Amino acid sequence: MAETLITHALALLLALAAVGAALIALSVRALFATCMALAAVSACVAVALMALDAGEGALALALFGAGLAPVLMLAGVLLSARAAKAMKQGPIWFSAAAAGAVGAAILWAAPELARAPAAPALSGAAAPWLALLLFVAALGVVALLGFGERGPFGGGEP
Repeated sequence: MAETLITHALALLLALAAVGAALIALSVRALFATCMALAAVSACVAVALMALDAGEGALALALFGAGLAPVLMLAGVLLSARAAKAMKQGPIWFSAAAAGAVGAAILWAAPELARAPAAPALSGAAAPWLALLLFVAALGVVALLGFGERGPFGGGEP
């Protein structure tokens, strides 16, 4: 009983840490800091899921949220311009309609997920390969950021 209470309290603490990291991601202006804050959100939620005995979900969230998302976001940082452009202040009906369509598609597909068969368990032999994959992806991001326009090895402005 006491052990269950401690694990639930730990999961609640990590969820609050994830909310704090999400608020930090919303408030910072630097794209790199936003990327790292979102990785921290994913890491906190993955550890909270581990505390609640949801190992497969925690592994998936750690791989995609803390592993793949920062790689994609840092690639976006590399491709972004140095200056912010002024945005047109037009109606947001297209964005709202697109968000509504995505929400409707998720709600339409949700009942199918309940009837889907359970995924097979991941073997322990796959963990080193997944770690190697994340390491190679991180090296790729470092290489892209190092030799890009903004990187120390690039030919940009001094």
